[in-house]
Amino acid sequence: MKKYKLLILIILCVSIILVVSIPNKSVDKYLKRNHSDLNLADEHDFSGLEILSKDIKDKKIILAGELHNLAENHIVELKLLKYLQKEIGVNYYLAEVGYADAYFLNKYLESGDETVLKNYFNIYKNQKYYTEEQYNFYTNMYKHNQTLPKEKQIKVIGVDIESKVTYDYILDVIKDKENITNELKVLMNKLKEFNYNSRESYKNILKVLNNLTEDIKLNEEKYKNIFKKDFEEFKLVLKNLKDFSTACTGNTIYDNVRDKYIYENFKVIDSKLENAVYFGQWGYFHVFQDTFYSNIDMSDMNYFSSLLNKDEKYRGKILSINYGYYFEEPQLGHGYSYIDENLFKDYLNSDSKATIFSLNNRKSPFKKKTINPFSTNAVDYKNNPTTKYFQYLILIRNSEKSKIVM
Repeated sequence: MKKYKLLILIILCVSIILVVSIPNKSVDKYLKRNHSDLNLADEHDFSGLEILSKDIKDKKIILAGELHNLAENHIVELKLLKYLQKEIGVNYYLAEVGYADAYFLNKYLESGDETVLKNYFNIYKNQKYYTEEQYNFYTNMYKHNQTLPKEKQIKVIGVDIESKVTYDYILDVIKDKENITNELKVLMNKLKEFNYNSRESYKNILKVLNNLTEDIKLNEEKYKNIFKKDFEEFKLVLKNLKDFSTACTGNTIYDNVRDKYIYENFKVIDSKLENAVYFGQWGYFHVFQDTFYSNIDMSDMNYFSSLLNKDEKYRGKILSINYGYYFEEPQLGHGYSYIDENLFKDYLNSDSKATIFSLNNRKSPFKKKTINPFSTNAVDYKNNPTTKYFQYLILIRNSEKSKIVM
């Protein structure tokens, strides 16, 4: 009887091992056939990126998702931008910044005057998202543009809600400084002393913005004379600032509110552009193409790509590439996009700094069910296939931290 029980136990253990290992073997086999190493040492070497070719031809928006403040992000970003410009004619870089930010970035790209870029980055001095690597990304974009005909040069589009640069933007676009209105003066004074860490500041500036908006309705011609050709864009920046302040004072989850405004801004700007093809690199969650449950916010989340994908105009026109990270040494900070080391065990010690994986090729297990490629459960995929959220993954190994502009 004991031997019989032991035999049953052995059979049960073997069965469990087989049930667990067979799917893993299927994933291992698939990944082995659907990956390419990237050469980050040479920005002109696009080998490996041809893995994207079958999926990019009919796409309007390609978004990459990063964990902020890692140096290699911007090397991959530049390589993707150049490759996509060459292959599908990307002509707009969709930046995770507001319209006013994009104004200064385009001013630099048009002139090549690095004073403009330096002054812009100085506005955000000592802020963690403004780094030397990001600065170099824009100087490299300018250099790349100089190799292209004027009509093919890449411009920056800013669809995020506004932040610190609004004061400098308004100051720069005012054409008639002698006749600015009292309501505009009040806003400028508020912005000059604005405390971006104070909820009360946002509440106060909302009142000022409402007063200014009403005055513009009553005296539109006066404001058209003040801002000339920049009048419509000025109104967009005001709306953006209002949306930003609303997002910072409301009781709903900030990212859901913020990304709703981002989506609305994108629709407005895209409606004014012809034959626009976009590439952008945003924070990790923004590129998820469907609703997921966040175990961080304890809520359903709809980020920018998800809202776009629910819009009939853009559905099927978006490609999402998420970045996953591997570090030999333990790292401090958010680890929600650290790679699942067991799933990608065969790729952790490659000589290449980065490897791209197609998750949506023929016979992909990632198309059939949820396979979380990351090491944490920050995201609940609601039992959907992984590829419903993103279709490619780039593994970046041992990235250095970015250097903050001081």
